[in-house]
Amino acid sequence: SSGINAEWPLRPGREERETIIRYFYSTKKNFIVFLQRPDNKQTFVTSWVKNYNSVAEDMREDMEMKAELHQTVEDLQERLWDISDKKKIEAEEEKQSIVTEQGPEDQK
Repeated sequence: SSGINAEWPLRPGREERETIIRYFYSTKKNFIVFLQRPDNKQTFVTSWVKNYNSVAEDMREDMEMKAELHQTVEDLQERLWDISDKKKIEAEEEKQSIVTEQGPEDQK
């Protein structure tokens, strides 16, 4: 053997590849955590259920009360959609910032 390490020329490429793989894994993991962050939708649903349950059952058949309850459902639905839409926009903005940020291969 001439004492030359045949792997030596490959090592820098391998290390760079491992750095890139770790970077993308970390970025993906962080984005998933970002997407799964809690919101306050359940708070609004719980409050609505509590208010609904506080209405006497015989009052639920009253036409005015029915109209009021239907309106509260529509209001709740709109609030939940607003929360979801806001989270979607934030996720799209976060994704765009990830796409446009410099990765490890650009930081040299």
